[in-house]
Order: sequence, then C-alpha cells, then structure tokens
Amino acid sequence: MSVIADAIYVQEGRYIEVTAAADQVRGEIIVVGNLVGIATKDAVSGSNEQVIDVAGVYDFLKTAALVIAAGDFVYWSGTAATKTNTQTPLGVAILAAAGSDEKVRVKLVLAAPTVA
Repeated sequence: MSVIADAIYVQEGRYIEVTAAADQVRGEIIVVGNLVGIATKDAVSGSNEQVIDVAGVYDFLKTAALVIAAGDFVYWSGTAATKTNTQTPLGVAILAAAGSDEKVRVKLVLAAPTVA
C-alpha cells in the first residue's frame, strides 16, 4: 500500500520566484498579497523569473521622527517602515532606531494572519 505524504519538501524558502507585476530593480521592495520580499535582480513586467528574498536583514527608510525599539514589529506603508499594524507586515527591528534616524534595520519575517 502506498502512502501519499501530506507535504512534500520543495525548497528552503528564503528565496521565492514570483511574477513581476511591473518593471522591477534589484533591491526594490516587492509586495505580493501578504508576501513581502526584496528583489534580488532586475525583472521586466510579466516575467515569472523575479526572485525575492523573504528572510534576509535589510535597512529600510522609516517614517520621520518615529522611534522603533529592537524587537518591535515593523510594517511597510508603501513608502517607509512604520509601526502602524494596519500596514503590510515587514518583519522585526533588530536594532533600535531613534526618531532622528533615517533608517531601521529589519529581519524580514513572514506574518501569519490574525484571527478576529
């Protein structure tokens, strides 16, 4: 009798291939639904060869004057990192950022949906 596995390992998961929704450049923040990653290379719109890093550590521009403590959850507003939890989940700050800092260092973390 053969047994069918519930899950079959495909890849480590740090790098994910996605379809480029627009022309994209290496280092650009890519949001695909609830998946956030950083483009690892340039890609043309419609290409299914865009690879994004969904688990690395990156410096992000942050909302001006915002203080972020190490360990705080960080979200992406579309233009800057913020602590507003209604935005797209980005990750966890690994270093504190003062209000005068322009950037915050974040470990990308895939966020599970919250249950109401």
